[in-house]
Amino acid sequence: MKRPHSSRGFTLIELIVVIAIIGILAGFVYVRVGDSISRSRDAKRQAHLVQIKQAMERYFLKYGTYKVYDHTTGEETGWIESGQGTGEGWFNAEGGLYKDKAMSRQLYDEGFLNSAYIFDPKWEKQKIKDAGYMLYICNNDQSLALYATLETPSQEHFDKINDPDPLKFPELCNRNVPASIGKNYFTTN
Repeated sequence: MKRPHSSRGFTLIELIVVIAIIGILAGFVYVRVGDSISRSRDAKRQAHLVQIKQAMERYFLKYGTYKVYDHTTGEETGWIESGQGTGEGWFNAEGGLYKDKAMSRQLYDEGFLNSAYIFDPKWEKQKIKDAGYMLYICNNDQSLALYATLETPSQEHFDKINDPDPLKFPELCNRNVPASIGKNYFTTN
């Protein structure tokens, strides 16, 4: 006597279809979460530039210059050119091709910033100082431009930084340097 076939489980095809659907849904969630994390880091970068700009404005009001000096020693900060600090370049960098004291650390020492270094969110855990934000002084020390690399940049910022005409957007001084190393966002005063 034959027993009737009872279905106790799923067929292999049914299991494969369910696993494929779960995989597709997980892929969508992963992309959305990753995009949200990128946008969150970009918002933090933009907030950092506002914080740096405000500190630089207060510094300018006190000293009449955007070029950051160590006022106890008279030493400049920033990229070294002809033995002197330019007050420009990577905001947190110090030593090597830069003066011994970072622009950020000097602003912190004088009370213009709340921390000695402002790290790009991507490099925060590693404490990498010569990556992240760049500062350039423009128009005979009357204005400044701050640069960052966003993960989700706007086309407008990208186009301005990469425009080959140096007479367009004069507020973006030295933009060829930041653009050449991937900076795609800026703010000016």
